[in-house]
Amino acid sequence: RLAVTCFQTQLEVMPMTLNPSIRTLILKYNNFHSVDASFKFYPELELVDLSSNQLVSIPDRSFSSQRRLVELRLEHNKISGLGPRTFSGLGRLEVLRLSHNLLDQLGPSQNNIRVLADSSFSGLLQLSTLDMSGNKLERVHEKAFTQLQALAELNLSDNELYQVPSHTFASFDKLERLNIGQNKFSAIDEGAFLNLQRLKELHISGCPNLVEIAAEAFAQLADLQTLTLSSNRKLSFIHPQAFG
Repeated sequence: RLAVTCFQTQLEVMPMTLNPSIRTLILKYNNFHSVDASFKFYPELELVDLSSNQLVSIPDRSFSSQRRLVELRLEHNKISGLGPRTFSGLGRLEVLRLSHNLLDQLGPSQNNIRVLADSSFSGLLQLSTLDMSGNKLERVHEKAFTQLQALAELNLSDNELYQVPSHTFASFDKLERLNIGQNKFSAIDEGAFLNLQRLKELHISGCPNLVEIAAEAFAQLADLQTLTLSSNRKLSFIHPQAFG
């Protein structure tokens, strides 16, 4: 297993010629401002560490040749935006570190993520929109969204959640839009949205197993303006006191 570590240099990313079978490349604590196209010559990379640099953007398909990449570290940079093709080609990626950047929005994922662990988005203090739809989420840990106090919109639709992840909502002080449709929970229980007093839009559509909505399920949503409950084919009972 070949590895190269470069600390505190002023070189551009990847100006040197390396063995094309290199698997680990650590380039943290430098002054890189962009990702060089020469990454395409190193398809065997499994770990790339570009943390603690001056990166402001990642061009589309920068890592499209890294089909074997498992971990990509980009934390402690100045990245302000990510495009829909930024991580194209990273079919084996398991770890992506983006904390301590200038991101205020993350677009659709559409990967195979099954679990959101505690502090999954640590350091993204200004993030306003998070779209985790189209994954295979089964479990969201209680502190997965810790530090996302600025989040205004969360999309968890089209996953495999068997319960509304009510225990995770305590982190949200400013959440206004929530989509949890197309999941597998069978009921919406009392106090499911207890900590979302500022929520204005709630979408719960296309849930194939949803049968009932309990009393006080929406009671705490004093600012709610839009509630969508369409295409829940098994929904047969909404408690008269569902809204308190």
